[in-house]
Amino acid sequence: MGARPGAKPSRWKAGPDPRRHQQYKAWAQQLNQARYRGEHWDLPFDEWARIWDPYWDTHRGRKSDCLCLVRKDYDGSWSKSNVELITRQEHSETQARKLERQRGKHWRLQKNLGSKMFRRLEELFSD
Repeated sequence: MGARPGAKPSRWKAGPDPRRHQQYKAWAQQLNQARYRGEHWDLPFDEWARIWDPYWDTHRGRKSDCLCLVRKDYDGSWSKSNVELITRQEHSETQARKLERQRGKHWRLQKNLGSKMFRRLEELFSD
């Protein structure tokens, strides 16, 4: 008979501790997402875990007052000196301002009216 399916803590890269294993999975996911977006990653698991450890059990989640790890300078790499923990609400507000600057002053109008109507208005007033 073959081996029984299920978790094998003895084979986990971060060791047999379930909390540490959960952290390692979250770190690996964040690392892979950064690589996918073409962002430089220079944040080893141990440093990442030291940043998160005090808040891991109480301040993680999907609510607006939960924490997320972000870069201070979005043009820089993911490194210990360029990351900070902020609330998801703060991050959402920062991202909204950033997108508004990138898309220009008509972005909110386009979002509210729908793209078809926005294009029609642009045609009328572009003369």
